[in-house]
Amino acid sequence: MRLLPAILIFATTCSIPDPASASESGIVSQILEDKLVRFDPKSGEIRPYQLQDGGQTEYFMIYFSAHWCGPCRKMTPALVKFYQETKATHPEFEIILISADHSKEGMQGYLEWAQMPWPAVAWEHRDEVSRATDLAPNSIPFMAMLDKQGKLLGASDLGGFQVGIPTLLKGLQAELGTEVYDIHERHGKKSPFVLVAYAVAAIVVLIAIVRRLLRRARGGAT
Repeated sequence: MRLLPAILIFATTCSIPDPASASESGIVSQILEDKLVRFDPKSGEIRPYQLQDGGQTEYFMIYFSAHWCGPCRKMTPALVKFYQETKATHPEFEIILISADHSKEGMQGYLEWAQMPWPAVAWEHRDEVSRATDLAPNSIPFMAMLDKQGKLLGASDLGGFQVGIPTLLKGLQAELGTEVYDIHERHGKKSPFVLVAYAVAAIVVLIAIVRRLLRRARGGAT
């Protein structure tokens, strides 16, 4: 497998008790077996979920996030839109949430709030999956990209060096052969404070132009 462009590449693999027993679906699928849940928008319930990929998932995007985290609440809606427009035609990737919420109820509320279409590691299995994949981020939001055998292909942050989730996803987009774009620029919500700042700046510029035109008009009249 070729190295991903424009993202950090690190040499590490998942740690599991018996790698030789991994099926064609890969080590990561084995780690996640019987440990996932997903929000059902029809019933509004959190239900157990099994990957039904038949080994076709090549890339696992492990997403550490929480509802209490402001930057996470900003990132997740853009990530949902990216997933919705990409997953149907590219089943070879999957996003997996590992919640950093303070309680199981907090995690479930986050899944519902964001209407997350991807599966999440069940509350009681979070630490187990984190250990098995050797992922322990110091801050959130954080995303790591694993291949199906658990090799870490890239991460949004390493030791405080911020690559960023949008940049990491550009590497995924390149691998999938899709359009490469920044999910924040396309799908991110603009802060109302930023919009107000732009409006105020435009008004200031307009006032300056009007004043200049008035001065010229007065000068011409004399």
